[in-house]
Amino acid sequence: MILQRGFRDKIEKYADPNREIVVEMRVDGNSVYDYCCFGVDGNGKLSDDRYMVFYNQTTSPGNEITYSPDGNGARYVINLSKLPQSINKLVFTVSIDGNGTMGSIMSHTVSLKQDQNSFADLNLSGSDFHSEKAIIAIEIYKKDVWRIAVVASGFNGGLGDLLRAYGGEEASSSTPAPQPASSPQPVQQPQQPSGPMQSPQQPTGPMQSPQQPGFNQPQQPTGPMQSPQQPSFGQPQQPTGPMQSPQQPGFNQPQ
Repeated sequence: MILQRGFRDKIEKYADPNREIVVEMRVDGNSVYDYCCFGVDGNGKLSDDRYMVFYNQTTSPGNEITYSPDGNGARYVINLSKLPQSINKLVFTVSIDGNGTMGSIMSHTVSLKQDQNSFADLNLSGSDFHSEKAIIAIEIYKKDVWRIAVVASGFNGGLGDLLRAYGGEEASSSTPAPQPASSPQPVQQPQQPSGPMQSPQQPTGPMQSPQQPGFNQPQQPTGPMQSPQQPSFGQPQQPTGPMQSPQQPGFNQPQ
């Protein structure tokens, strides 16, 4: 079946919504094209970023949606029956990374397959667009049963505007921005005295050199030095009076 812009119908007329469905997307042109599928809730909002599936997040939490690159396009495998109740719609988008618009593309195709057989195809060209930098190709949504809608329109402001329409926000970079280096603190100079510098007061009398004791040496006395009599090691101290010679006993003589 060939799809046209504005088409809406039940998927069960063409395929089994309880089995795997493959969505293949492709753009031929001179720009870089990014593909994305994100799930929104009953209020039409992207309330769970884990269901934004693209080249940098290739699966949803329960593998209900998986992404793989396919040449100049992308290949999505979806399991509608496994999606949580909070996901009410899948939005399939194309955005331009860098320069260019969708009005300058050569072709844009979307093919829905089951068991390797295509059951719905969308074929667009640059003449179907103008200055858009991001478009919604198709939506698969639940209204009692799962249905498909062909949107084929978009936003001149690119993916950021598209995501904001669903309450989301485009990440500026996949890596955190570097923190700025802290500025060096200025060196504080010592405060200068406000008055004239005063020289330290000099003593008025003659300088006296203190007697410095030697290292581990006893301090020298200030009076006349007296030489104390030093006893020899193991010898009796000499008396201070006149020396008297003791009588020495003879060998083996009684004292």
